[in-house]
Amino acid sequence: MQTIDRDGCIYQIHENGEAVLTECHAGMPMLTLPAQVDGHPVTGVEYDAFDHAGSVETFRVETGHPAFSVVYGVLFDQKGERLIRYPRHRDGAEYMVPEGTRAVEPGAFAGAEYLKRVIVPEGVTAIGTRAFADCPALSSVSIPASVTEFGHEVFSGCAEFSDLGIPSTHPFLRREGPFLVNRRDSMLLMCLPGACEAQMVAPEGIKTVDEYAFYGCDRLQKIHFHHGLRVMGRYAFYHCESIHVVELPEGLRTIGTRAFSGCSQMKSLYIPDSVTSIEYKAFNHCDRLVLQVNKGSYADRYCRQFGFPCRHRMKWPWQ
Repeated sequence: MQTIDRDGCIYQIHENGEAVLTECHAGMPMLTLPAQVDGHPVTGVEYDAFDHAGSVETFRVETGHPAFSVVYGVLFDQKGERLIRYPRHRDGAEYMVPEGTRAVEPGAFAGAEYLKRVIVPEGVTAIGTRAFADCPALSSVSIPASVTEFGHEVFSGCAEFSDLGIPSTHPFLRREGPFLVNRRDSMLLMCLPGACEAQMVAPEGIKTVDEYAFYGCDRLQKIHFHHGLRVMGRYAFYHCESIHVVELPEGLRTIGTRAFSGCSQMKSLYIPDSVTSIEYKAFNHCDRLVLQVNKGSYADRYCRQFGFPCRHRMKWPWQ
């Protein structure tokens, strides 16, 4: 597929002749999106296209752009209904998403360096995957009841994030202490890193722990999960370097890819007999960890197959 490099930005030319911005390394405070490159109309932007354009403070678009508009330096679609990208290096602690916005696109605020508070107005229906990820100063976001689509890892890597405003009338999201829960499918979406405590008990009724749910929870040392948990998602405790104890319940079936990767202080973890799947590198870089397993269980076979340290639990005759 043809690509064009223009002013430090890479555009990919699709079969229909349209150009999509895929990567930008522009080192300038104002970034202008052209209406076309070499005769190809610019109609799209990849969600991570500006991840390496850290010096951008404001966007602008050429007059009459067919696909994009700018509202006070923030990039939107042409109708102003989809917030595509907030400038990563923009100064200012608070931002109010304009009325009339319908969607906050994937990665829209990702990596915003100075942003501390965002207010999302009623009328926004979708917040995309990683929309606010890796914002080092972000501590507060308000989400309206109109949001019906909520992506994965929305606040992943926001170490100071502690205040998530959700109305009690929200159709499927609820805040339960430091936890954000999707009650529609009984999924624990995340623990707010800034509200994370050393010892916690997960909410009852949780069936699935989402990807990266505890990523950035640097204070977490011990957590208990209730019976009913079925899936520990991919990267759930990724690099939780302070955690020592995770109490997994009988009934758990799957431990996802790299679920405990980087939990370098964890020395012991009991794997229930109900577990029938331990995915790729679930315990990668857990150099002190010894799995506690029952003889003949799936976890026992996993340890023998991959040479992972394990110890058989003693069962009493009445068990």
